[in-house]
Amino acid sequence: MNIVRSALLVVVVGGLVALSGCTPSSEAATTPSPTPSAEVEAPASEEPVATPSPAPLDPGDMSTWVAGSAGIGPVERGASWGAVQAQLAGMTVETMCPSAVSFTADASPTVYVGLEADGDTVRQVWVAGDATDAKSPATAAGVGLGATLAELQAAYPGIVESVIPYPADTTAYAVADADGTWLVFSLRDDVVTQIGASALQFPPKELCG
Repeated sequence: MNIVRSALLVVVVGGLVALSGCTPSSEAATTPSPTPSAEVEAPASEEPVATPSPAPLDPGDMSTWVAGSAGIGPVERGASWGAVQAQLAGMTVETMCPSAVSFTADASPTVYVGLEADGDTVRQVWVAGDATDAKSPATAAGVGLGATLAELQAAYPGIVESVIPYPADTTAYAVADADGTWLVFSLRDDVVTQIGASALQFPPKELCG
């Protein structure tokens, strides 16, 4: 008899345990409050990297001169030679003939200017020298006197050799501008010895004559 009662108690207790697991909690489930999202800070704007500006043109310092098809430094094709000469402070100017003048300065190459028949309008301009001339003009691509042929070709991909229509111990390479004028490089032993701004794609045989 005691065994039967014990069995009944186990059944009853077991049933209560099972029911208690299914009975909903008397407390309402609490909806978790949303976690505030962390504010994403906008990345700090980077300071723009300043591009170094080229040195301003100084007519008395050839190292500030840029060579291009339009001219070299202050000596531009089509300009008045008289007006240009007035800017060349400290330069030694020499009249070679009615159609040509030259000028130079200490530690600088020599610049040759070809003039039109009026004796004043600049027709072409050339700078001649080598890498030992510390104050030397250079092109916008950085090619100056003393540059090698490899450096010239790297600065101006696709540049081709010009045909010089007279016997010469130099070679010439030229870059055409949109208006049909030329930035010309004359080389000896694959080294740039002259840079010119001209209507022709090769250096002149002579400026006088």
